[in-house]
Amino acid sequence: MLFTPRMKFRLGTFLGTALLVVAFWSCKQGEGEVCQIDDDCETGLQCNAGTMRCQVPGSDHADAAPQVDAGPPDAGSPDAMPFDAGFDAAPI
Repeated sequence: MLFTPRMKFRLGTFLGTALLVVAFWSCKQGEGEVCQIDDDCETGLQCNAGTMRCQVPGSDHADAAPQVDAGPPDAGSPDAMPFDAGFDAAPI
């Protein structure tokens, strides 16, 4: 006898539990649920980078993600002009 009834029960319980865990983790997120990328959401939904929630594309929820053409802010002019430097500063 290769398997006893008790071993079959334990094996069945283990495989059933493993199947449920895999099925639970592979489920896609619905609208309003937490996501990190668009693939985390169900078909027809996208991940809002600002709220980290699945939503319908084009809905009126604000998206806080930076726009594609948004560049870094300008640094402006340096603050330490020659007349601001101390008397012991090297001349420019």
